[in-house]
Amino acid sequence: MDATQTYIEIVDRGLSVKLSEDWSFALSPASSITPELRAAIKEHKPQVLCLMVANHMLGTAAEALRLDLNNAPPESSEMRQAYEDGDPDALVEYIQVWKHWDELQEAQGISGGSALVADKWGLILVAPATEDEEK
Repeated sequence: MDATQTYIEIVDRGLSVKLSEDWSFALSPASSITPELRAAIKEHKPQVLCLMVANHMLGTAAEALRLDLNNAPPESSEMRQAYEDGDPDALVEYIQVWKHWDELQEAQGISGGSALVADKWGLILVAPATEDEEK
């Protein structure tokens, strides 16, 4: 089980998370944690923690900014990796792009199939070329 699968298993089991100031966390109820899940958490603990924090921040931002969860910018594998690496700057940039996603799509004439790529310079919106651009 990889880090993402471990995180999904925690969510699917409805486990409660208690996070400490030192970034350690405890899950409850302990009776719902299988030996396989416990081993996966131990193996991928930093990545699982980053996924928990990232998803909590996205949910909080969605509520606070009244963002549509169904209209979030799609993530690229690079963006997901930035989350898993615990890059908070990438997450903040993603939320800012999400806030203006409709306007960005309209300005770029994007009908779909676009992705966000995170790198050391920020976020890059990648979209398929139009017929005019391909010529």
